[in-house]
Amino acid sequence: STGGQVVYQTQTPYQELEVTDLGDTRTLYLDGQRHSAMDLNDPNRHVFEYTRYFHMPYLFAEEPDEIDRVLFVGGGGFTGPKRFAAEYDATVDVVEIDPEVIDVAKEYFAVEESDRLNIHRGDGRQFLQETNRTYDLIVLDAYKKDKVPFQLTTVEFMQLANDRLSPNGMLFANIISAPSGPASQFYRAEYRTMEQVFPNVYSFPTAGSSVVQNIEVVASKNPEVVTESQLRERNRERDIGIDLENEIDSYRSDEPTDDVPTLTDDRAPVDSLLDPMVGQRYVIEQASVEHGTAG
Repeated sequence: STGGQVVYQTQTPYQELEVTDLGDTRTLYLDGQRHSAMDLNDPNRHVFEYTRYFHMPYLFAEEPDEIDRVLFVGGGGFTGPKRFAAEYDATVDVVEIDPEVIDVAKEYFAVEESDRLNIHRGDGRQFLQETNRTYDLIVLDAYKKDKVPFQLTTVEFMQLANDRLSPNGMLFANIISAPSGPASQFYRAEYRTMEQVFPNVYSFPTAGSSVVQNIEVVASKNPEVVTESQLRERNRERDIGIDLENEIDSYRSDEPTDDVPTLTDDRAPVDSLLDPMVGQRYVIEQASVEHGTAG
């Protein structure tokens, strides 16, 4: 049982989907995994801690106002896209493969298409191959339960994403893995893969320890390293609609990757890299209150 009152459930062409309400929180479950959550009293608030990190690129950017067009690969409950469309002067595109997820987001998670928020049904990689648009930020948040579709993990995909980014663009990826230990193999392989394409890669574990958790990765086309102290200074000076002082604490900019492969279209052993995670508890932190804005 997922807990709470079941508001809606169905079997989609891709997965089992369930929407439940517990207190003031509405949660989207996909194949029994908590995927998104919404505060019914404040629909744009970040309920899950890891979604707060979606705003980190606005601290990495030299000029945050230049993030004009954003692509989210994976919709779910549309937490990030909704907040970005409401918070920033940016056009947000979302590509989601499951049409039922799109319908449920509109019906139960206060998602409305507009000039600022465009929803496309399809595969994220195919969308990037076919689009002629350039993005300032691409956010990867596509999951089949707790696994990233392998075609979105490879060096060829990273090169494609890089080609669709503006000269100062960034790729942001939500990865479920451990930051260290045996269960970190997939995260470190993905980190290594991104390093083959992007000059700088940064990461932010969201649960603080070596447990399986959401690790947020920023891959930047900017050849200059952005330090932790620079992020703190920008967080104080910029008004990006959210205070990320606590999130900056988990900053990492160098990972050991000698013992893991670069993922390629010909060889992306995602399942075997994830094997050490089997049986481990996946920790997803909830943000109890919205921290104040900075700047």
